Amino acid sequence: MKQQLSIILLLIPSLLFSQKYDYQWPFGYQDSLPINFGVSILDFNKDKVEVYPYGGVEFRVGDAGGSSICDSNGKLLMMTDNCRVLDENFNLVEGSDTLTPGITHDQYCPDRYPGFQCSLFVPERSNDSTYYLIHKDADFWPEKNWVVARNMYLSKFVVKENGEIYLKEKKKLYNQNMRTGDITSVLNKKKTKWWVFTILYQSNKFIFWEIGENKIIKKEIQITGPKMLRPDEGINATFSPNGKMLAINNVKLGILLYDFNNETGDINFRTNIKYPHMEHLGSLCFSPNSRFIYATAPKDLYQIDLEDDNKMEHVGHYWGFDSYGWPVGLLGNMYIGPDCRIYFGSGGTAIAIHTILEPDNKGVACNFVAKAILPPTRLSHNFPNQPMYRALTGCDYSIGWPFSTGLKDLPTTPNDILVYPNPAQDKINIMFDEPQKKLDITIYNSIGTIVLNKSIDFSSQSYTVDLEDIPNGVYFVTSNKRDFDPVKLIVQN
Repeated sequence: MKQQLSIILLLIPSLLFSQKYDYQWPFGYQDSLPINFGVSILDFNKDKVEVYPYGGVEFRVGDAGGSSICDSNGKLLMMTDNCRVLDENFNLVEGSDTLTPGITHDQYCPDRYPGFQCSLFVPERSNDSTYYLIHKDADFWPEKNWVVARNMYLSKFVVKENGEIYLKEKKKLYNQNMRTGDITSVLNKKKTKWWVFTILYQSNKFIFWEIGENKIIKKEIQITGPKMLRPDEGINATFSPNGKMLAINNVKLGILLYDFNNETGDINFRTNIKYPHMEHLGSLCFSPNSRFIYATAPKDLYQIDLEDDNKMEHVGHYWGFDSYGWPVGLLGNMYIGPDCRIYFGSGGTAIAIHTILEPDNKGVACNFVAKAILPPTRLSHNFPNQPMYRALTGCDYSIGWPFSTGLKDLPTTPNDILVYPNPAQDKINIMFDEPQKKLDITIYNSIGTIVLNKSIDFSSQSYTVDLEDIPNGVYFVTSNKRDFDPVKLIVQN
């Protein structure tokens, strides 16, 4: 008996980490890797975190409304932008070319679907060849001048023996007015099925589904607590890793915190937690041990201690620009990696990945590092949406951290200048954080030859520079302002 028990205990770690559905995170867009456009992978499969270019395609991986999933061995399997589903080689998955039909699809696809947290892949727990995608549409409501979701779908994808994937079935879970976004998921108590939900429009009525084993169980719950009247009052929702809480961001009320029973699907409102600058709709993430909630504003990161009377602490600040001059803030969706570090981007299209290295630690000991990883391609707003996998696989603390930027303090006051648009065509705008007087602006190419030099005398914060005589290529913009580092500029006429 003791020998059998020992074998079982030895097998537990390998069983946990053999289910690697989120071990490769694709991100990025377009197809121009030499100038940092394309798709990259944040990879957790080896003994250390890796990030590397993956390829290029006219497809936005992640963005605001996309999702992705790996097979149980950690190899990227599918990704979606809510318009269509592609396999790991960027091939269209059979049957998914009009994934989420409606007015938004017709106006924006295949370029992108302008939703937020509106699609989510989850694996079937009883069958390694079956995967589900939960996705919502978005429709403009002229009478209210708001956007609502009219339909919520469940699509079932099957992997054939030869590795090909096809859409086997798509059904409507719901077809009444509901809030856009908010698609997140957590396992039930037995870890056999997934809980997903939606909130009816202008109400505090939740609709829950328990999905898995070829069954769908529906449950409607009218709760006490505040109503989210407008669809844009909250755009980020997440479950806790222990499956006992749900948090939703709200521009008026802050974090709406609910107690959730992952055995029965019952939910009750607990409290709302206000934090500074919440009106700008940051992102939310629980710590791996479910004790803390992290919440962001455009430039700030806060930690709320749920075991200490919801005590709030400011644990991070950042506002700057990437090497192309695009702004870098803290608004990207946060997700817990397989290594139990928290990763997120700027919320825009910048070359920067922020990381909370030790999120189970209280206060600044959580070790937030801005721009901890400078990836080979830019994110498109966010990483792909993911369910709460940590309840399934736990954390693999053996995954190392190789990035030197994560081992030292980084400056929180980088360049105070913005050059945009970038890439540019016939002109660029140069904006400073404060009004300037006389200033020399210089643009030089990759071998150091000056192609433009202007002496600017102005008293505003911005200036437009004409690029009509500058050929296509990679350049650098600099000035005689001592704290202004060169900004890489792409010219594409």
